[in-house]
Amino acid sequence: MGEIKIDNKRGLAVFSLEPKLYPVDIIHSAAYILMDEAFIVLDINEKGKIVVELRKKQKSQNLKNLVNEFYDEMYNYSSYKTHSEMNRNIREMILKRAIFDSLPKNAKKTKKKKN
Repeated sequence: MGEIKIDNKRGLAVFSLEPKLYPVDIIHSAAYILMDEAFIVLDINEKGKIVVELRKKQKSQNLKNLVNEFYDEMYNYSSYKTHSEMNRNIREMILKRAIFDSLPKNAKKTKKKKN
């Protein structure tokens, strides 16, 4: 993890992310999951890094824990996205087969003749 600036007095944590390592869709997914726990602001700095600002919604919250939860969610969505892309062809084949099997018998014969 890069530098994390925690300001307990103001109730916020700020850190930056490398978009080559953490794509924007993954960051948005993690932010969405934490919306109930924190106010989240995303921006881009002059170096092209994505700046994340987490503001706690409750005084009792631990900012370091919120940052760790954010990173955990990014890893979760990164893994989900990777596995989803790897299995895309299999899902498409299963869907095509399910649709084909649900067609009436005479529609299947017509479809086979075209191929």
